[in-house]
Amino acid sequence: MVDGVLPTTAPPASGGVEGTHWIASEATKLCWTINGNTTRSGESIVPYPCAGFSSEIFNFVDHRDGYYSVQTLNGAEGAAQLCLNIARAATSPGDGKAAGGSGNMIQWNCAGRPPADNELFKIVDAGDGRVRFQVKKSGLCLEDPGRGGVIRQNVCSASNRNQEFSLVE
Repeated sequence: MVDGVLPTTAPPASGGVEGTHWIASEATKLCWTINGNTTRSGESIVPYPCAGFSSEIFNFVDHRDGYYSVQTLNGAEGAAQLCLNIARAATSPGDGKAAGGSGNMIQWNCAGRPPADNELFKIVDAGDGRVRFQVKKSGLCLEDPGRGGVIRQNVCSASNRNQEFSLVE
């Protein structure tokens, strides 16, 4: 449960997760949020206490075969579209410390072009209503390093609860 809201217990009837969600870490119970609620490209996505702000809501867009781009919703009407992105298109794990560091999660301008492979995420069922995000470019999974860190990619591990997330509608 995140702020009194129960996570989805099953994917929608369509079999996908397209639409808007909060993303809550199973291990830390923190939500993904845009650092400082900024609309600038290159800003980090960080774990933060769930509060229901627009900087915590993301739009999943289906690109087939289980891959989604994840767009931010905190920008003004008509602002450039920003998508979640693995910084520097890294194929190695991020450190979870450096804002904008290689392998760490940022938001990036993605308007008017198809998503790059470091902006596409496979949604993998982790059981009990939880999912993992696997980056198409690297094959690595997204991970919550805890408060004060930056969402990063790391080697996928079924036993790592920091790689399990609930999608809250």
